[in-house]
Amino acid sequence: MDKKIKIVLRYSLSVISIDELKEALMREGMDEDKARSIAEHIMNFFGFEDRVIDNYFENDDRSILYFLQDIGIVSSRIEEVYLGNGKKTWRIFYWILNTKKIKKNQ
Repeated sequence: MDKKIKIVLRYSLSVISIDELKEALMREGMDEDKARSIAEHIMNFFGFEDRVIDNYFENDDRSILYFLQDIGIVSSRIEEVYLGNGKKTWRIFYWILNTKKIKKNQ
């Protein structure tokens, strides 16, 4: 009997660099120094992933992420996981890089 394995990729394989994020911020009207500072700060959290769990961030970081969400550079997502007997839920909040917008016009 031949078994087939189905692999589902949950995350994007598109890696964003600090320079790509900086350029995207500059396209939104931010000056180069500020754009580089924010890009370096945010990409320290994301690394090679396109999403990161909210628990890593302090309030100041979240303020930056809400600004980036307003201009479409990141989005957010809430995932609900049912625990134990299914009566309790655990909410997981993610920040997700908009890789298409960041890489646009590169």
